[in-house]
Amino acid sequence: NAETLILEIDATFLALQYLGRDLKKSLDISSSTDIDRELKDMASSVETIRDNLDRAKKSYEENESLRDRIERILNKVKTFTNRKRQELHQSIDSGYGSIDLTRRSTDMKVYDCLFREDTN
Repeated sequence: NAETLILEIDATFLALQYLGRDLKKSLDISSSTDIDRELKDMASSVETIRDNLDRAKKSYEENESLRDRIERILNKVKTFTNRKRQELHQSIDSGYGSIDLTRRSTDMKVYDCLFREDTN
């Protein structure tokens, strides 16, 4: 976990700073300056790592948010597609029903015409 890693890095860095202070007391001034410089370099590295982990976490959260939005959009598209498919099937069914009624009506008219001719 990134947050645990950051906490461990911070704890290690604090321990190094504490040790550095103790060493500075027992060493000469030039060594003390070297220790300060090393601690500053380490602090910079720790900040860089923390920034990189924060960016990675933010990127992950943004990706999760984007993935959720895409899934919601896909669900809306699926719902829309299914609804239109049902409407199309209903339209086709009613079209066949209309064709059947037209055919029956035509058959009745033909029979009427034939029946009239036969009776005349």
